[in-house]
Amino acid sequence: MRGRNTGSNISSDFVNALYCKASSHITVRCRSFVFMLLTVMFVFGSGVWSNAAIAGNNAGAAFNIWPDTGQTKCYDDNGTEINCPSEGEPFYGQDAQYQGPKRSYTKLGSGGVELPDNATIADGWIMTRDNVTGLIWEIKTDDGTIHDKDNTYTWCDSNSSTNGGDAGTCGNSANTEDFINTLNNENFGGYNDWRLPTIKELSTLINSGVTSWPSIDTLYFPNTMSSRYWSSTPDSYSKYGAWLVYFSHGRVNSFIKYGDNYVRAVRSRQDRLLDNLVDNHDGTITDTTTGLMWQKCSMGQTYNSATNGCDGSAITYIWKQALAECESLELVGYSDWRLPNRNELRSIVDYSKFGPSTDTNFSNGILSYAYWSATTHAYYPDDAWGVNFGYGNDYWGSKSVSDYVRCVRGGLSGSSGNLNLGDVSGDGKIDIVDALFVARYAVKLPVSNFNAKAADVNCDGKVDIVDALLIARKTVGLPVPAWCGSGK
Repeated sequence: MRGRNTGSNISSDFVNALYCKASSHITVRCRSFVFMLLTVMFVFGSGVWSNAAIAGNNAGAAFNIWPDTGQTKCYDDNGTEINCPSEGEPFYGQDAQYQGPKRSYTKLGSGGVELPDNATIADGWIMTRDNVTGLIWEIKTDDGTIHDKDNTYTWCDSNSSTNGGDAGTCGNSANTEDFINTLNNENFGGYNDWRLPTIKELSTLINSGVTSWPSIDTLYFPNTMSSRYWSSTPDSYSKYGAWLVYFSHGRVNSFIKYGDNYVRAVRSRQDRLLDNLVDNHDGTITDTTTGLMWQKCSMGQTYNSATNGCDGSAITYIWKQALAECESLELVGYSDWRLPNRNELRSIVDYSKFGPSTDTNFSNGILSYAYWSATTHAYYPDDAWGVNFGYGNDYWGSKSVSDYVRCVRGGLSGSSGNLNLGDVSGDGKIDIVDALFVARYAVKLPVSNFNAKAADVNCDGKVDIVDALLIARKTVGLPVPAWCGSGK
């Protein structure tokens, strides 16, 4: 595989750390493990599978896992809170019934020192780490400094290649580029790699379960204004606009760059952005980043295997019907389809495109219109959230209005919460196929029928080559001390 020879980067010390030293473990099982390890190294070092293509800048994010939306209550179409229904009952399958990675934050001081949850700004709390995404966020203050909650800026990126050729928006007023440069010049928190978040990164902070504004976890993000915060993502439709989040109600939309809005800086290693949507040529598309499998065609359309396209016209549904249609869907041998939550639906938006604003794999099966999510608007519970794929913005609307539907499966533990660690293919067993699938996933190569949550076998919050090697050990009966607390 050109440009990323994973095998050659695995040192002998690393293999030794996995308890297979030749000097002390020359056994049949150990030789089998080494053979599988070499297989993984050969496959990923030989070019057997081609690398994924690089996508456009700022169209996605540097993280692999979206946190749960934060919604924990169930509602009917009139906005009345109800007991979460059982399978087969009306309104079954809404957001609260499929919980994703639980939101988790850690307060940090200068140099990244971890602080207790009761730490205050006076105690030296200046940053918050999102333990799900790994992103580290600036904390806003009320002290008149550069971090003050009242400071606003115009959107600016002097590099015209990333702002649609409109570098003139920087102007003479306080702008986002000046803000970021000041943080880095001052080595804020002991770091000089602060930046403006992408729109997908910024939107992970939205808590869709809160019923008061701002729509964010204020315990870890104090002094947040119930207003607009800039992202680094330019508007592909108009060179005069850029994307932002309204933290009053949690909406994602575009705004003119000359406008004064708030800013929250972020830092983390920013991975290359890969083309992570893989067409399985069976009426489904797999996202190798999130582990989600998507319906290629919109509800009402029929997949045509001869053309690998979608025939017929899409049908619109009211929210109650949309939930039921996805819950009853059977496709490519799976019956665990559901209506996606708003984070999942937003994950397939490509903000570098419009009309439609998503990957070309969906181009024949996605319309430039509004699609339902399973997430109720907590403040206006007779409304639900959706995404307009013509432009990429999300919105909320009455549950009695008809919108389009695309179902999803995988990624979350589901209502049962059952999870078989290591069985990433979902075939009920753990074998070398699972190890190879995890290795492919770790280097961003296409993998279908992949459960990313089952792949994190050492529970360190990420899926990488270590997980692949641990699964390989397990398949030949070698000890796996790092296997999520089992020690076997």
